[in-house]
Amino acid sequence: MTAASREAPKSPVIAISGSIFTDHLLEHLRAHWSKPTVLEYTKERAGWDIPREADLFMAFHAGWDKAPSEAPEGWPYNLRQIQVMSAGVDKYPAWFFGKVPITCGRGVSAVGIAEYTMTAIAAREKRWVELSRWRKGEKSPTLRGIAGKTLGLLGLGAIGGAVARRALAFDMKVLAFTRSGKTPEGLDVEMTADLAELMARSDHLVVAAPMTPYTNRMLDASAFAAAKPGLHLINISRGEIVDNEALLRALDGGVVGFATLDVTAPEPLPDGHPLAAHPNVMVTPHISWMAEDNFERLLAKTMRDLDRYVRGEPPLDLVDPDARY
Repeated sequence: MTAASREAPKSPVIAISGSIFTDHLLEHLRAHWSKPTVLEYTKERAGWDIPREADLFMAFHAGWDKAPSEAPEGWPYNLRQIQVMSAGVDKYPAWFFGKVPITCGRGVSAVGIAEYTMTAIAAREKRWVELSRWRKGEKSPTLRGIAGKTLGLLGLGAIGGAVARRALAFDMKVLAFTRSGKTPEGLDVEMTADLAELMARSDHLVVAAPMTPYTNRMLDASAFAAAKPGLHLINISRGEIVDNEALLRALDGGVVGFATLDVTAPEPLPDGHPLAAHPNVMVTPHISWMAEDNFERLLAKTMRDLDRYVRGEPPLDLVDPDARY
């Protein structure tokens, strides 16, 4: 059954999995004009053990890394649609996809992540780390400018686009590499179909691609071998896209001048991990998405999507079940 052909439920039964946002969402969901029944079930059972009476599932990915490799018997039960509340869907098993329409939280955290990224770029060019270590009598670091530098984007979805707009406002040049190669409308962004060219021309490289089999360890030894000396790597997507050993060799060899990592693999890094201890690496705790209005953004999108679902309208921000983003 396609999203367009399904009949709208008169009053949906919503299953919602656990998250730091769940309690906030419950109040708003229960007050929705469609008078839904809302089931928060994950305090007693696994996230994939969805109540069978539910027709809409709102999924947070916590706990799904422990999901079985095979679909539970009867999956997807009585579900008509799944709303993944995050932009990424890589934490879900293969059997999660393809049976019912899946929407995602594409764009909810784009502004916060873009601001984090521009802060990281400014910190690198203005040598904040080196300045924080400066002591009287030492030569002070040489500060550099942002305007005219080249920002490389690995991925140009909602997050990449938000980063590009802010980089352009700083008079940076923006070069992007995507799987589709499509040039976004309204952005003065140069596209390249060559990952080596992206690496060679970028002063700052932002990993903003989704985690898929295609992007897994995309930034490996051969990718870093093509990099512009002194490259600043910023990863705000998934740690698995970067080969840790290759990154460490590139850092030690000076090919990568600095790495700002909001995501790592594993996450968090264990005590004593060489990336965590490296003087030219800053690791932050997967926090780039945070902003004071994050919940309001998530809530607005959730209510919009619920309105469309109850009215029987086609869902927005659909996940491609094959590409997995």
